[in-house]
Amino acid sequence: MTTTPPLPARLALYGFHRGDNGIGRIMCNLANGVAAHGVAVDVLVSHPDSADLALLSDTVRVVALGAHRGADATDRLAGYLRRERPTVLLGNREWGNRQAIAARRRAGRPVRLAFRVGSPPSASLARRHWPNRAWHRARLIRTYRQADHVIAISHGVAADLRAVTGVPAQRLAILRNPSVAPDIDQQMRAPLPGHADRTRPLLLAAGRLVGAKDFATLLHAFARLRRHRNARLAILGEGPLRGELTALAQHLGIADDRALPGFVTQPAAWMARSALFVVSSRFEGGPNVLIEALACGIPAVSTDCPHGPREILDHGRWGRLVPVGDAAALADAMTATLDAPPPAATLRAAMAPYRAETAARAYIEALRLCP
Repeated sequence: MTTTPPLPARLALYGFHRGDNGIGRIMCNLANGVAAHGVAVDVLVSHPDSADLALLSDTVRVVALGAHRGADATDRLAGYLRRERPTVLLGNREWGNRQAIAARRRAGRPVRLAFRVGSPPSASLARRHWPNRAWHRARLIRTYRQADHVIAISHGVAADLRAVTGVPAQRLAILRNPSVAPDIDQQMRAPLPGHADRTRPLLLAAGRLVGAKDFATLLHAFARLRRHRNARLAILGEGPLRGELTALAQHLGIADDRALPGFVTQPAAWMARSALFVVSSRFEGGPNVLIEALACGIPAVSTDCPHGPREILDHGRWGRLVPVGDAAALADAMTATLDAPPPAATLRAAMAPYRAETAARAYIEALRLCP
């Protein structure tokens, strides 16, 4: 009697983000890292028009499904599952997770579903009004109950997820983001036209220009610092609060010392030319830009927001933590770190678990994809 040999391990990534943030870059790092370990990897997209896809290695296959949401997208995803029979389908967005559940049911294939959670679900629920909040929480519970694997990017996100959805501990893994690309040293050496001013230290922040990042508090803190130190500030990112932040900088008298260059696909070139990286967020899941900055050897300070900076900075060992929304404390921490920065080599070594090749191996083991 002959038996059919098992199919080689294949990971499919679904819910690829096309927006102006770093999630697409993280997913590319993960795909490249897993593929480098000998596992076949497919990145599933509605249309292959994201700039981040250029970061993928030749060993990763991009599959254009041709539809974004709705019944047509679910049908196309189900068709992919029937044809390719991946070992694991890893979802990265809530809507994508729900589509994956429906597509698996429709395809009739025993693909395992893994859902990655990058931010605390309680923060999303808090922005909703009752009874929509209760309805959305019930939907989250139903969704995660049907996952074979649930991945949280930090201990804080994992605790929040369990409190909101009741995900059993045996199906929940805490895995570091593959935030540090293998070629980060090369990225650091990339030219940065128009920003050759080396006479004043550059303070850097990055993220969507939205309320959760609280760049208004950062501007207030920078204005305090500028009273006694000649420095510059750049905030990488795009978003709806650009106008408000520009007006606030004018009001604070720091407009000539700050820049909003917009979204940057690979911020390491900016980090390499910075004296300090700053996180001012009200909440996070695991700020990848903070990890990247430390991996570049750049000192950092952060608000002690839920959930991620405290874990990344090892309770203040690798960088100072300050209360959320406290401009005076943030300014003092920025000044103190500029005066006595920790050694670059120490910071780079501390971020070793976040290197793409290391984090990818952890994903392979947790998802049982060992080739």
